[in-house]
Amino acid sequence: MKRILCLLLTLAFVLPMCSCLSQGTEPTADDAVPPLREGGMRLAVGGESNYRVVIAADASEDVKKIAEEFVSYFERITSAKLDVVTDQEEVLGKEIVIGKTTRKIDAAVDYSALGEEGYTYQTQDENLLLTGNTDRAVAYAVYGFLEDRLGVRYWTPDYETVPQKDVLDVAKKISVTETPLFWYRDMGEIGHNDPKWMVKMRLNSRQSLGSENYRKNPFVGGGQGYADWFVHTIGKLAEMEKNESGNFFNVQPCLTDENVYQTVLKNVRKWMELYPDATVVSISQNDGTDESAMCDCKNCTAIYEAHGHVQSAKWIWFVSKVANELKDEYPNLHFETLAYNFTTMAPSGLEIPDNVIVRATSAFACMNHPYGKCGKGKSGPEKSTAKFYNSLLDWSELCDNVFIWDYSTLFHNHWAPTTAFEALRQNMNLYAKNGVKGVYMQGGDNNVSFGEMRAYLTAKLLWDPAMEQEEFDELMEEFMEHYYGEGTSEPLTEYINLYNDFHKDQHFHLYGRLFVDTSYLLVREEKDGTHLDTTFIDQMKACFDRAEEAVTDPVQKEHLRKARVQVKFYELLALLTLEEEYEDAVFDLEYRRALAHELHEDVIACGFTNYSENVGIPKTINPDNNPKLWHQTDAE
Repeated sequence: MKRILCLLLTLAFVLPMCSCLSQGTEPTADDAVPPLREGGMRLAVGGESNYRVVIAADASEDVKKIAEEFVSYFERITSAKLDVVTDQEEVLGKEIVIGKTTRKIDAAVDYSALGEEGYTYQTQDENLLLTGNTDRAVAYAVYGFLEDRLGVRYWTPDYETVPQKDVLDVAKKISVTETPLFWYRDMGEIGHNDPKWMVKMRLNSRQSLGSENYRKNPFVGGGQGYADWFVHTIGKLAEMEKNESGNFFNVQPCLTDENVYQTVLKNVRKWMELYPDATVVSISQNDGTDESAMCDCKNCTAIYEAHGHVQSAKWIWFVSKVANELKDEYPNLHFETLAYNFTTMAPSGLEIPDNVIVRATSAFACMNHPYGKCGKGKSGPEKSTAKFYNSLLDWSELCDNVFIWDYSTLFHNHWAPTTAFEALRQNMNLYAKNGVKGVYMQGGDNNVSFGEMRAYLTAKLLWDPAMEQEEFDELMEEFMEHYYGEGTSEPLTEYINLYNDFHKDQHFHLYGRLFVDTSYLLVREEKDGTHLDTTFIDQMKACFDRAEEAVTDPVQKEHLRKARVQVKFYELLALLTLEEEYEDAVFDLEYRRALAHELHEDVIACGFTNYSENVGIPKTINPDNNPKLWHQTDAE
């Protein structure tokens, strides 16, 4: 992979990085400046640099902002303050050129090969160029160089590693170009709403431009934005009547009705007037699993029967009709629909225009195993996994633009252990192999115990979905050693492997795990009744005990405290499951209640906001209830 080459060159020419919490600079032997290695160039030494930053005289405000970012990081690393000048000034010495300019080094770049978001950084005559076709790509180049060559790491929006170096050398000959495989990259994990961190991690979704709560305002321009709303839009577009609950759940329009078609056209045009920089319009089914809500009039039935006896045929027919009608008006716009629930399976005999996106969803598929490798059972998550996997292969054959809506959290149970990181990587590999163009990973935002690590790794995979296991494992280990603390990667990896091995035969989907699966509940039958066998839980605790013993930094200890929520939660669910399933259950009631209060204290202190998708965390709890029902009294 390209990144492996970057890392090798970095190791050769950049001194080892310090912790983000270190102060001062790296000492040099006998206070002498080390000689420059052959094949290297020196960017700074002793708080001084003979470089300056060059931008175009007509540089945008975004490029100016990106240059300021580079200067700021460079000063934090080396204590050297770089001047910023424009390309109207004559060349006086060594330069770090940011963005397109009139400088000679620019002529060596093949901008046509970079596309909209590809970037390059390269050297020439000891000058350095960081550039791309768009302001956003220039930002990627700057942040990518800082990461690959200078050792900066953007773990979370508020926790970074910025090494401090008295001497900063890099390779004299550098030529690195990176282009993304996915042209849409988004997630609902920690940090996804922080505009600067999104650019640092090369996420590019602006999501719903018409929503104050969901619109992602960019740190720099560009990115992929959905006009008005980004999913389940047909209710608004077709001006449908809401159901008795006041929403569009399980109601769908007649897609062969000319009035529906004209109304949708009208509202798409209206949305584009309001959001002219939108790149995608979603024309997608209202949420719900009721297939009977689909129209079965004569015309709709004819489409259904002619194209594979699947409900998706009606949607592809309709969205293609809209896309073809509006193609000339909006030549750069894509029209997206869903392959979701009863529209999961692909139709036959329909040509899908190249401006249509089909977003396949993994709802109800197994989250514990890689897609394509999960057992194909007759029911449950395994059956849903096989259905999703096969549909993905079919859609990839039919459609030029397949997006994915994937899930990395449990909707009813955010705090449960979600340790299937290798499945995450293999699923991204699957998407890359089958020509997927974009992925949205719906996570638990700030409510998942390994959420920060999952967000970091997910962002890395979205940029490089073909990543091999070795590189992925190295990223994971590096994250643990810096975010949770030095010496934590070994016990935390052991915990993840322990949990995954113990539950390797378990299948569950996004609505699973309200209790511990009884087939994995270890119990002991004794004379006085059934006791919880805590062997597995004690092993999990021991892993976190070792991790905590290795760390002294108070911030990293808080990171571990949040990560440990999953273990306390699992133990509490195990005790509640024991009580629920065995009439002769024997357990320490006061210990269980104390554990509930301790868990409640932890989630509040660690910034959790929700127990599940729609359930918050009460200020006081009923410790005898499942955490989902903590807010209820016994009378309720």
